[in-house]
Amino acid sequence: MSKSSNKTTKLLMAIYGKINYNIYSLFFCAKEEKMISEYSKENRKLIIRVTEEIDQHTADKIRRKIDNDIEIYSPKKVIFDFSGIEFMDSSAIGMVLGRFKLVKMLGGNFEIINVNKRMKKIFDMSGVSRIITIKEDIDKEEEENEGII
Repeated sequence: MSKSSNKTTKLLMAIYGKINYNIYSLFFCAKEEKMISEYSKENRKLIIRVTEEIDQHTADKIRRKIDNDIEIYSPKKVIFDFSGIEFMDSSAIGMVLGRFKLVKMLGGNFEIINVNKRMKKIFDMSGVSRIITIKEDIDKEEEENEGII
């Protein structure tokens, strides 16, 4: 490793507070801003919008952020919006099932919305759609009752 790349690594480690990470890991940490999920809490409802693909590299970061938000807000309902996701692998299924179990354990409800045909087929084949409610979009009737619209 050259002196300049070693300095760059140390600088990135200092910026992101990472210790003992290689260049590959730091590359994903540097792009972390684009991997942050978008959250909205309304009437004890947490809507999670992930705007990128969920794979082995991003699933753990997304999981930690979601777990943190669930712990902070203690929502009655968690809605996972897949509208911004074009790709996911098996780690995404594990991440979703883990969050479902966490929300159920805390006495809440969990839904998935805006799933494209390819992901719907994956959820059907894996059996997730038999466990978790998958809807087209947030119910308009439900939003009106809660005074969101």
